[in-house]
Amino acid sequence: MKPILVLQHAHYDWPGYFTDCLINWEIPFELVNIAAGDALPLSIVDYSGFGIMGGGMSVHDTDEYPHLLEAVELIYEAMSLGIPVIGHCLGGQLLAKASGGTVQKAPHKEIGWHTVTPKHDNLAYQWFGGITPVTLFEWHNEFFIPPLRAHNLASSLYCQNQAFVLDDIHLGMQFHCEALPEKINHWLDTAREDLHDANDANVHSVERIQRENWLYIENAMAAARQLYLKWLSNLQIDDKIRQQITLCAMFLALFLFIKKSSTHTNFEQKPVIMRKTLIHQGLMMKTHSKTALFSLLLAGSLWQTAAYADTHASSDSSKTLPVEPWHPHSYELKPIAQTAPTEADSNTTGLKLGAKNKIELYGTVEIGYSKWSHKN
Repeated sequence: MKPILVLQHAHYDWPGYFTDCLINWEIPFELVNIAAGDALPLSIVDYSGFGIMGGGMSVHDTDEYPHLLEAVELIYEAMSLGIPVIGHCLGGQLLAKASGGTVQKAPHKEIGWHTVTPKHDNLAYQWFGGITPVTLFEWHNEFFIPPLRAHNLASSLYCQNQAFVLDDIHLGMQFHCEALPEKINHWLDTAREDLHDANDANVHSVERIQRENWLYIENAMAAARQLYLKWLSNLQIDDKIRQQITLCAMFLALFLFIKKSSTHTNFEQKPVIMRKTLIHQGLMMKTHSKTALFSLLLAGSLWQTAAYADTHASSDSSKTLPVEPWHPHSYELKPIAQTAPTEADSNTTGLKLGAKNKIELYGTVEIGYSKWSHKN
């Protein structure tokens, strides 16, 4: 498999959770760090995908940052060859510009943890794994307006264009789903001048951001995994491997269906919750081969389709979990206790930071309309 080309513009905006996922899923990639003096390749043909990170510069700052023009040229070439492109914040803005959209100053900049709401359509459902709002991290002064042929996937209170997709393979995002607390705290330490007008509306205070990092990061990581896997499913693989993957996915979907049905009751009333749980827990498993990775993705897609049909096809509303209206924080992890538990206090509930910045959950938490117990 050809590697994915990953473009890092600035030393402070490293790939974060994006390349963490690629490493964990054993997907090869090549990092080009402009801040470290690396140069972009002349062509994208030797790569299976193009991942573009964010940065404090504007897409219009091409005189100061000439590599931005080179990036746009690579996006042109990737789109013409059907090579998937994924852009985070500035990367999404570059994708919008290259595809005929525009980038302009935002009426209201967004900094902090903001609720992003997927559109109520099938395409948004496929990319986000549902239509439930999710709280994601934002830090931008400009925003993209995608071209007319693009499909808008999500919006927030202060920005109507949070994500878009082109040709169902190229994904542009305004939010930072790759940002883990380490990266966010680094920004808070080095770019506090951006927070001088903090109002806890569109611009959050340092204290609020630090407090909410641990409240929302787990769901943000789950959303990122869903988006990344959907994007990775568009990478070019040969037909023989695709047939093997599809067969494995069918068996895996059946296995997970039986397993979840046996461990959770009241399935008919909670198809969406069960689908969420399947994907959330399934993607946490470490995969050791490309077949396992794509089998898991396709299994999740099959389960999404079944859950979506089950939710919308039934005429008996008593057996259907309503899709709308949802509480803005449905499926957000809500620790019952506000403080992290100590080793001696086994009855306390909360979140803690484990090895490699992995959030570990213990005790009982509420997710939407259901409660789950997890033991480490």
